[in-house]
Amino acid sequence: TTTADCYVVALREAGVEVPDPIVDPLLLEINQGSWAGLSADGLAAAGREQDAVLARAYRDASFFAKPTDGSGESKLDVLRRSADWLRVLEARHGSAKCNVLVFGHGTFQNCVELLLKCYPDKSAADTFNRNPFGGSHLRRGEVHILTPLHVQASDADAKL
Repeated sequence: TTTADCYVVALREAGVEVPDPIVDPLLLEINQGSWAGLSADGLAAAGREQDAVLARAYRDASFFAKPTDGSGESKLDVLRRSADWLRVLEARHGSAKCNVLVFGHGTFQNCVELLLKCYPDKSAADTFNRNPFGGSHLRRGEVHILTPLHVQASDADAKL
């Protein structure tokens, strides 16, 4: 079960018509590769000092850092993937004047925000900034509207 599936069920139970979700691999969260589950200190303790240095650089806003073994993605890799997704989204829905509900995760969402210039006063590094408590400028578990919604007038509204 995906996050989208849970929301689709809830929306349908509330009487909202929504199509079946499409799981798009372009929306996946950053692939940490061989770093997955390990902190920078954990990498160093495992004898992977160069990876530990790169993991610290990643945490400190590097857009290029990723595992030395070639697995995983850098933030720049995710930015490219996010740009590809935005082009696909525009091709699929750009002229449809419809709302598209998207479920993504932190790094991917930060990439989309950066590409759409949602926070023009923030630098690229600040858009990805995480505080020591694991939060960011995004409020977890809340809806974030990145572009204006398209609202269709109901028949009753059209008669007014």
